Amino acid sequence: MDISFNESGADIQTNQDTGDQLLSEQARVIIETVNYVFLCNIFALFGIVGNNINIIVFYKQGLTSSINISFLSLAISDLCSLVALLWFNVLANPLFKNADIPMVPSEFEHLTGGSPHSCFARITCMITA
Repeated sequence: MDISFNESGADIQTNQDTGDQLLSEQARVIIETVNYVFLCNIFALFGIVGNNINIIVFYKQGLTSSINISFLSLAISDLCSLVALLWFNVLANPLFKNADIPMVPSEFEHLTGGSPHSCFARITCMITA
C-alpha cells in the first residue's frame, strides 16, 4: 500500500493493489450473507420475542409509576427498531437482491429498513440516557 501526503499533510491518498486485500470478494459476500441472513435474523427474532414479553409484563403491572412507563416505552422503541432491522435483513438477502424486480434493492432496503431502524435506535438511546 502506497500512502502519499501533500505538502500540508492534510490530504492522504492511498493506492492499494488488488493483492493487498484482506479478503477476497467472494469471501466478503459469504460473510455478509451469513451475517445478514442468519445471525442478525436470529438476534432480531429473539429480541422481538423478549420485547413482546416485556411489553406484556409492564402493561400488566400497571402504568402508574414513571419507571414502568419508561421501561414500556423503551421496550416499544426497541421492538420497532428490531422489526425494522428484521425487514432490512430480509431485503439484504441475496435471493431478494438477485431477483428480477424493477427497483434498486439497496435503495429500497435503506429507505424502508435502514432509516426506520436508525430512527428507533436513536429514540431507544434517548430513553436510556
